[in-house]
Amino acid sequence: RFFVWVPDTLTKCVEIECLVSALALTSDGWIAGSGDGSVFVFDPAAMGIVDRFASPVGALKAMTVTHDGSLYGINDGAIVRVDVTGRTIDTLTAEGGQHLAADGNGDLYFARGAELFRLRVGN
Repeated sequence: RFFVWVPDTLTKCVEIECLVSALALTSDGWIAGSGDGSVFVFDPAAMGIVDRFASPVGALKAMTVTHDGSLYGINDGAIVRVDVTGRTIDTLTAEGGQHLAADGNGDLYFARGAELFRLRVGN
């Protein structure tokens, strides 16, 4: 379930019935999310989901944005680049992992069990 919480009033101002497994704030100010085999885009100005499209790798477990605004996601079977404007998902690796973070160069870091890996995608 996706919802927007207002801390001042301790209430939900929006609640949308959908599965959510990952969220990230995009460089455009939207919230990209994943769940049930798709990616969705929530627009805070419209207070609603403005787009949804299928993910060829299934639901993502984590998402992150790099310094240049690129959006990436990960699940057990893949690491992908997500373009919410173009509605495309490009597979970078056919191996995945857990967790996802980016450094100042745009390189991605992720785990497989207790091991940490780096995927160089930056310039």
